[in-house]
Amino acid sequence: MRRGISVALMILALMLGLAGPIAPVAAAQEQVVRVDGLVQWIGGQQMVVQADTGPSVGVDLTGVPQDEYAGLGVRDRVAVIGTVSPDGRRVLGTSVVRSARAR
Repeated sequence: MRRGISVALMILALMLGLAGPIAPVAAAQEQVVRVDGLVQWIGGQQMVVQADTGPSVGVDLTGVPQDEYAGLGVRDRVAVIGTVSPDGRRVLGTSVVRSARAR
């Protein structure tokens, strides 16, 4: 009986030990970013923002509520919040906030 309990505890400890390193790696892959800049192009559920601090950034708007980007036009100032796509080439938007600050 004791042997069965100790085997079960060892299996449980092994499972918990393996689950620990896996969780932070998965969380690290979803890097949340904020891009402040001007809208260069918007159409459908895609947008390109000229970032204040660097190059243009493609934004996938499928995860953004439509009322947050409806009516945006070229040269409108925005802040886009989202995660970096798995290929690292665009931002998967979760929120778009209009900014009144002039450039």
